Amino acid sequence: MVNAVNTKNLPTASYVKNIEDDSWTKNYTWYDMKGRAIGSHSVNHLGGYTKTESLLDFAGVPQQTKVYHKRLSADTEKIITQTFEYDSQNRLLKHYHEVNGLQQQ
Repeated sequence: MVNAVNTKNLPTASYVKNIEDDSWTKNYTWYDMKGRAIGSHSVNHLGGYTKTESLLDFAGVPQQTKVYHKRLSADTEKIITQTFEYDSQNRLLKHYHEVNGLQQQ
């Protein structure tokens, strides 16, 4: 038997109609084995996209997120990495941002 999460009653895709140009914005979500959302992908009406991936710990607290973004299909991809540090009670202590591999802030 293959380990798979049952996505029944979990949103996996949504489509939003754009009024201006009669096209669609498409949103997709994927889950880990515990049914927690760990990623999403949105395709906009301009041909670009935003893809988000989350690294969760055992309790489901995000340790790192990566966002891949292109406004237009011809644009260069921007990668935003966010790293989180917590205390022993999972209270956020520090939140770091790194854009396109530049110095973390």
